[in-house]
Amino acid sequence: MANANSRLALLLLLLFSLQANSSYAQAVEVSVDRTEVARDEVVTLTIRVDQQGQSMQLDLTPLAEEFEVLGTRTSSGIRTVNGVVEAWTDYIVTISPLEAGTLTIPSLLINNQQTESISIEVASGNSQPQNQNNDDLFLKIEVNKESVFVQEELQLSLKLYYTISGIRNPQFTELDMPDTVIQLIEQPNQYEELINGIRFGVYEKRYIIFPQRSGPLKIPDIRFRGEISEDGPSNFVFRSVKTRGVFAYIEGLTIDVKEVPVAGLGH
Repeated sequence: MANANSRLALLLLLLFSLQANSSYAQAVEVSVDRTEVARDEVVTLTIRVDQQGQSMQLDLTPLAEEFEVLGTRTSSGIRTVNGVVEAWTDYIVTISPLEAGTLTIPSLLINNQQTESISIEVASGNSQPQNQNNDDLFLKIEVNKESVFVQEELQLSLKLYYTISGIRNPQFTELDMPDTVIQLIEQPNQYEELINGIRFGVYEKRYIIFPQRSGPLKIPDIRFRGEISEDGPSNFVFRSVKTRGVFAYIEGLTIDVKEVPVAGLGH
């Protein structure tokens, strides 16, 4: 009789364990802010875990095959529904597609749980830059010279103009040019500028660039990505802020870099 009771207890324990594991496996959700983007836009990937204040291990390595990871952050929320308290943590990953076509956000491993994969349609960005900018948000690139000598200083200013308030998590394309020395001058400047009677906020990053070889120097296309909050009614105890992405894009420039003339050559 004792053996039968022991076997029954073991069976109930195993059944409870299987149910608990099944419930935990369903506690991880994955979503994206959109499934159709242009080549030069970004996607926000959100992985929601039905826990709060827990240390999670998230492996983003599989994303590197088709996407560039631009940034990561976490956001926690809690709410009460019909007297039941629900808590969660969102792992928010900003990614950029590396090529056009049908790409797949692969299954990711988070604390021994696998997320579902998601397909993304990425259109060519050739005609997209004009559509990304608008009167409320746009970029400008300014240089002090159209041609320089090797190792001569070139000053470059990247300006974001905006009338949108409350932009969060700003991200710009990093300047990455071979055979150059690039320095960011101090911290970004923020000020206001009046254009055609409209007052814009300006976020300016200034660089000095020293090309190390002659030939065309390609300043890369620059894209900006940020988030703005979308407030709405909620029954959250601590409300998780809902956001949407905003974008701007500008084509790069080509600077002519010339060899330094040799003194006395030809005399």
